[in-house]
Amino acid sequence: MTVEEFPLAWRWTESEPGVPAHMLASIVPLAASEAVQLNERLLAFCQHGRSLSRSLFPVVISQRTDIPAGDVRAWLLQRQPRDIPVFVSWKVDLAVRTTWQVFTDYWESFCYPSSDDVVIWPASDEWVLAFYHYEQFEFGRKHGPNTRSPQPTRDGASSYASPLECSRTRAVAQQQSPKGRGSLLIVDDQDGPRQSLRVIFKGDYNLLMAGDGPTAIDLAKQYPIDVVVLDVCMAGMSGIEVLERLKCVNPNIEAIMMTAFETTDTIRQALRLRACDYINKPFDVATMRAAVGKAMQKRDR
Repeated sequence: MTVEEFPLAWRWTESEPGVPAHMLASIVPLAASEAVQLNERLLAFCQHGRSLSRSLFPVVISQRTDIPAGDVRAWLLQRQPRDIPVFVSWKVDLAVRTTWQVFTDYWESFCYPSSDDVVIWPASDEWVLAFYHYEQFEFGRKHGPNTRSPQPTRDGASSYASPLECSRTRAVAQQQSPKGRGSLLIVDDQDGPRQSLRVIFKGDYNLLMAGDGPTAIDLAKQYPIDVVVLDVCMAGMSGIEVLERLKCVNPNIEAIMMTAFETTDTIRQALRLRACDYINKPFDVATMRAAVGKAMQKRDR
């Protein structure tokens, strides 16, 4: 589904304040099946279907939105100053992926007073922003305001990290998971392969899912990752670029690359970055299980 085909696209293209045409590419509609899965996840965020769960989010701040839009935008940026990928969900089967910057800049186009209940949150679930149709935001965070956030990265055209960025972020994520259930990050911009891998490994490891490179990098900065299964050919950042950034965050991550278009050059680049295996799509379940199992064993050495 393109953004123009999304049921709420008229808000960004036909109403005021709309979203400039060059920014629409930053709003990515999710398939109905993926939106439903996200909705199941966010149900845990709220208590009694209304206010945020205080057991999950002990720090909750409210802000009415019947004040100047610029003041609301400033309040939002104070809550979350970094520009990171976020999900925006309106109802069970209606959701998009965009960035925090796009949402805050055009929040009035995402949240309609007296009609919408909207939930916004990052893949890490570290915080959540809820908009209620009675014109109020609630922002909940799992940790207190003094908790240090991971350092931002510069996702430029080349998307390579500098040594300074490595030194800032490596200490956050390079420790390994406790022995036992390992932590597996699955990165693929196609929902089908991503969900297939989720089904295969959901009973074996602690799973983290990402549909693009920036989300994967953000997760690696916030959680200790043992193994990543990473698609080579993705929109935006390629799998090789993502792997280089992940190795910067945590050199101990074991990487399994997968692709439907194998080339000598990509294999050489993956080996240079110390990927431990390279699997062709469509993958064989037994082969994938064996590769992940072998990679997990390395964390115990």
